Amino acid sequence: MSRSQSIVDYLKKLPQFMPAGPVECLDTRTGARVFAPVDAERAAQGFLAVEFPGGKMFEVIGDLYFQVQIVDAVNIWLALGEMNGSLEGLVQNQMEHYRLKVG
Repeated sequence: MSRSQSIVDYLKKLPQFMPAGPVECLDTRTGARVFAPVDAERAAQGFLAVEFPGGKMFEVIGDLYFQVQIVDAVNIWLALGEMNGSLEGLVQNQMEHYRLKVG
């Protein structure tokens, strides 16, 4: 499994994403599909392909994209009462868990 696919698999666990098949996920807020690039070298480096409905596909740095998404996820969990604590502390905790899982 490529680094990109590992990131996509982790994104599927966040509340703003839903699985869209075995190798991609869908951002439920924007409709953007997120998946590993076709180029195996780019996928191994951790890039992600993001494609908005009717829009052009572009690549993002997977780790940075995930950091933005984890902040949104923690905000959602806090709003739903599923987590307690400071946003900063909870984001750090989630990022630590992510680094242990993805590397």
